[in-house]
Amino acid sequence: MNYYSRTWVIDENKDIVKPFESETGFWRVRDKKIVEVVVAQSDGISQGWVGVLDGAKMQLVIDSGYSTPSANIIDQGQRLYGNVEGELFYAYDMAMNGQELQAYMWSSLARQGN
Repeated sequence: MNYYSRTWVIDENKDIVKPFESETGFWRVRDKKIVEVVVAQSDGISQGWVGVLDGAKMQLVIDSGYSTPSANIIDQGQRLYGNVEGELFYAYDMAMNGQELQAYMWSSLARQGN
């Protein structure tokens, strides 16, 4: 599967202030539960991720990465996707430029309609 994602900076009223990052990538499922993902981000970073499907949950960790000379160095990362209380939930934790692993971004998407 290929995909495109983009994020924005929002204010306290949840209004969009400005574009933040975008990424495009390719996902493959191996042996019905191993997930491999390759992404390229607008800020000069590309990464390989690997994880395991576990029912309605999937956790990925960075397997390898590349940063352009002007980009931040991503030392460690993990992404979590899952069904949390009926909503699609996403969290991205990152260790960047020698810092400890910490929450970077998250979102949830509620089902609309039927």
